[in-house]
Amino acid sequence: MGKTALLFPGQGSQTVGMGRDVREASRRAATVFATADEVLGFSLSDLCFDGPAQELERTDIQQPAIFVTSVAIWEAMLENGVPDSLLGGAAGLSLGEYTALHIAGAVGFEDALKLVAQRGRLMQEAALASPSGMASVVGADEETVLALCDKAAQGEVLVPANYNCPGQIAISGARTACQRAVELASEFGCRALPLKVAGRSIPHSWPRPASNWPVRWRTPHSPARWFRWWPTSARAITGLLRRSGTPCSGR
Repeated sequence: MGKTALLFPGQGSQTVGMGRDVREASRRAATVFATADEVLGFSLSDLCFDGPAQELERTDIQQPAIFVTSVAIWEAMLENGVPDSLLGGAAGLSLGEYTALHIAGAVGFEDALKLVAQRGRLMQEAALASPSGMASVVGADEETVLALCDKAAQGEVLVPANYNCPGQIAISGARTACQRAVELASEFGCRALPLKVAGRSIPHSWPRPASNWPVRWRTPHSPARWFRWWPTSARAITGLLRRSGTPCSGR
């Protein structure tokens, strides 16, 4: 049997009711939610299962909610006979990178949850400090997206934030600038879809990180695997692994 790779989602994939079915069907999934509630000090599971959507869409809630639900689904799969040996690798989009690291054995559940929760809190604070937003631009290359941002900014901050894949780039900045970009996208031959996440206003003077900066890590019971990370994320995870005593190396 061939190996299977798992790809975990990031912000924007949340929905009220997520995880309820696996919690009810799987003892191990129920334990994941119960442990998360205890670690966080509030009932994250109630927000996942019952909302309201306005609360679940807060960055400081949706990030741990998506992480915990993803882990619960994986635990339910294991409980129902999917062998751990089937996993050939794990990856994730943005927030999903943290889920991938946990599933692959690089960091424990509680440590990863605390890291994700802190990440969400800091991003929520930044979003509240300045009205901001994000949009996903589909069907455009980098040059086109930069031109779209320049026209829509009108003196405000609006820049590419996430280079998700060829043909899809997320932009971030002032909320009004994001709204203008959505309206102007058709002029540039593409589509821009507003995202239900808190935005990140990034100064134009910030350097764009290298997207091909890899981190290699090895746990005592698993082979080395490779992930591609933004440098800031790589440093954060590498520091966490070193503090926990897990051997790791970055290149």
